[in-house]
Amino acid sequence: MPINNAGRYTAQKPGAYWKINESVRQLNRQKSQEYLNNGAYALSGLQTAFSNQIMGAGSLAAQAAVDRLRAMNTLARLAAQGIDIST
Repeated sequence: MPINNAGRYTAQKPGAYWKINESVRQLNRQKSQEYLNNGAYALSGLQTAFSNQIMGAGSLAAQAAVDRLRAMNTLARLAAQGIDIST
């Protein structure tokens, strides 16, 4: 219990403490929300990077398959012409 101006104990609480506690709670809420938002941004960035990596790997694999098909087609044409391709 706080002491009033007359030096006696009183059941009344000063309003300043409530305001200070409320401002601290508000600051904690803001910081918590900021922390959650930063986590969401980081997760989004990681998901985008992973997606881009998968798409890039798929694109490279498709290009390599096309190159192999073209090479096999060229070798098949040479073999059909009677050219030795065993080397």
